Amino acid sequence: MSKDLHLSHWDAKVPVIIPQSVINDLANYHIMGVRYLYACYAKGQTGAVLNEDDDMNTPIQISTFLGALHTTDSPVIVVCEKQSLQTWHYYLSKYVNNDITVITENNTGNDSSKTILCIVENLKWFKSVNSSFFVVVIDDLDLNLNKRIVKQLKSQFRIGVTKRNFLNHPDQKLFRNMLLWAVPGVVGKLEEFIEEDRAHLINLRFPYSEWWFRLTWSGDTFEKPSVEEKSRMNAAIRTWSKDQNLIVKEEEKVRIKRKRKKETKSDSSQDTVICDEMDVGDLSILNVDDIKPSNSSFDDQETTIISESDVLSVLLGEPKIETDEAADDVESRNQDVLSFLYGD
Repeated sequence: MSKDLHLSHWDAKVPVIIPQSVINDLANYHIMGVRYLYACYAKGQTGAVLNEDDDMNTPIQISTFLGALHTTDSPVIVVCEKQSLQTWHYYLSKYVNNDITVITENNTGNDSSKTILCIVENLKWFKSVNSSFFVVVIDDLDLNLNKRIVKQLKSQFRIGVTKRNFLNHPDQKLFRNMLLWAVPGVVGKLEEFIEEDRAHLINLRFPYSEWWFRLTWSGDTFEKPSVEEKSRMNAAIRTWSKDQNLIVKEEEKVRIKRKRKKETKSDSSQDTVICDEMDVGDLSILNVDDIKPSNSSFDDQETTIISESDVLSVLLGEPKIETDEAADDVESRNQDVLSFLYGD
């Protein structure tokens, strides 16, 4: 007895089926995601958003959905971040077809490409970016929605993927824009939407489930993959990527060195230290020696001492006399002070 999963009606002229061999690889929540995407597609919607928690593996859900549709001559394009390129390539190759075109600077695609995989930064190299696609998939839609080149992609059906929890990290404008990207015209103006959405939230309503599929681990409804399961999956993806020469090289971290240029300028008795290219925030890392004049010690510094002659100059209202002769005539000046204080 066949245990294939029928997404379409059992007597449809062109049945949409997930074979048992694929079903064996799917968890219950994966099947829910696939069913949701097909339901949106079957009723003629222009798209949908999958909003799922980490480790729910949206690539396997979307790849299963695309494989079940038996895509037509129009190509499919998946746009993702660099760190998820290998995962997408693995599942698309396994469940859609083995002919995956990865867009790079040296491979800009061709008219015969049926399944196209591209990281966001490389879309500028894709020569067919203005073509009409059967399905467009944008991973991390919340991060890439505002990129102009992403908005250029046209398709019969579009799928947005996000892991963002909008209850913990609310952004009504972003939420609205993502809905409108998937299904244009489905919500009204921003001001009206914000007011209505607040009312829905207060009354614990979520009227967007027709276009937005939220799936979480909360409530222990589903069993999370174990550490061993995730390790096996990651090992399989790494092996596949190595065989396909898809190892993504980590970008070299550019180490910014703080340049300190010391120059000495002769200025009477001490040198001046000049530090270039240093922010004020860097002052906290200076050592005591960094702020002392070079070639000198603390004890050698000239200390300003108020001498007896300075006091006399202030009392008498006379300028300080710097000659040695006046400095030695202490007795005479003392007499002048006494006269000033007590009279003749």
